[in-house]
Amino acid sequence: MQQEAIETHDHAWERLVKAAVHRAIYNAEPRALSPCLANTRTTVLKSIQQIVDEKSQKHLWLHGFPGSGKTSILFTIADELRRQGRLAGTFFFSHNNVDATMCDHIVPTLAYQLALAFPAVKSEIVRTIIDDPALLLDLKARKDQIQCLITKHLWRLQSKPPAAFIIDALDESCSPFEAVRVARLLAEAIRTCKVLGEKPLDVHIILASRPSLRIDEGAPTQGFGDIQEISLQDNDGETRTDIRRFLAHGLQRVIDSRKLSLGNVPKWPSPRQMDNLTAKVGNSFLCASIALKYISHPKKYPPSRLDAFLTSPGATADAYADLDHMYQDIIRDNSALVRHLIDIVNLAQPLSHSQLLQFFPWDQSEGLNLALEEFSSILVVSPEQPKIPIQPYHSSLIEFFADPMRCHTHYIEPTEIHRGLALQCFTILCTLKANLCDLSDHTTMACRRQVSSGINETPCFLKACNMLVVTGRTICLVEISMAY
Repeated sequence: MQQEAIETHDHAWERLVKAAVHRAIYNAEPRALSPCLANTRTTVLKSIQQIVDEKSQKHLWLHGFPGSGKTSILFTIADELRRQGRLAGTFFFSHNNVDATMCDHIVPTLAYQLALAFPAVKSEIVRTIIDDPALLLDLKARKDQIQCLITKHLWRLQSKPPAAFIIDALDESCSPFEAVRVARLLAEAIRTCKVLGEKPLDVHIILASRPSLRIDEGAPTQGFGDIQEISLQDNDGETRTDIRRFLAHGLQRVIDSRKLSLGNVPKWPSPRQMDNLTAKVGNSFLCASIALKYISHPKKYPPSRLDAFLTSPGATADAYADLDHMYQDIIRDNSALVRHLIDIVNLAQPLSHSQLLQFFPWDQSEGLNLALEEFSSILVVSPEQPKIPIQPYHSSLIEFFADPMRCHTHYIEPTEIHRGLALQCFTILCTLKANLCDLSDHTTMACRRQVSSGINETPCFLKACNMLVVTGRTICLVEISMAY
């Protein structure tokens, strides 16, 4: 009997582990994230830390334009809270995770991390799942999930400093308003839960998004309750100082790693070049990061790359325009390769280098390799890790190519892009062996649906080439076809 109980406990925990989205945890690999550079963003980090140190239910909404550093700030806060033993859970949305059901897994993912962070809570959460196995089902009411998997266990943490949940990039969810709704339900559950029937829970929620996503829009009167806004859009001198420090640190790393190739370049970069570079990237940490990636290209000469970068127009007061100028500068000398870049950013499920070479026609291999090299500053490319998916460095690149007013002559109609990718999927499909699924009787296929194009969709078809358009991007699953 005892053995049977142990197996039940282990099985319930295994179900929670499987229900969690591990790539959404803040420090999951691979992720092109890093904490803030030491001695930067000190004011905003101090403001957030003061809020989470309060014994209260005050929540926080951090908002700013693309590339303002929201995710790095929350990464830094998460690291610090984890070090203090106060991180209850994180969920970082990403433009590269386009699963339309992602919001269904916010609560299980937070509950999984809560159980790991606080062992005293783990057994209670597992017991709750044993008592109601349906808690982890997608159709379970979010309110019930939050109550049973999270808030009913938080009273055990009240002897400790306040814990915090962090949800980043709400606007990058496939369903931003559903993501906000789940966060709001969590805030409401925390507010209504009392310890020993009278004492309120001391737990905080930290949210981040672009300012265009109004988290209080359409909310009930109470909504998030006591929530403080912190904006990263202020054009303050501290941000410019931090960006200059960030650029200087990055260029020093280039100098340290490229001493032989730099030769005897005196005082590089010069004070004037640093002034011009800082002015050019404006108040955008994303522009600064892309600039460093561009200048430090491993096969290029950094001083020449810096000179080329500084010849283009400088920053404006519009952060979105600054990003557009940055992208235009990088692609202007490689117009013939831009179509490869557009195809890559329109794949909803990123592919590795080797998968890209197998997916696209062999006669495009040279251009594809050249595109990956020339556009490495705006893509996540890891030559030393060929299995790492290649994806946009930031979601703003996808938006840039989707708007004809921003990318100008490089704009391609989405239908044309997805048509080309879909045709390539069918080309691969035609090369596959019969009975790909190794069915015992492949002449009888019971699971058959009619798709909009009139093509019969069978298990073999689905396994060979699964195409899905999600938020305007085409997903092409080609791993199975590559095995044959």
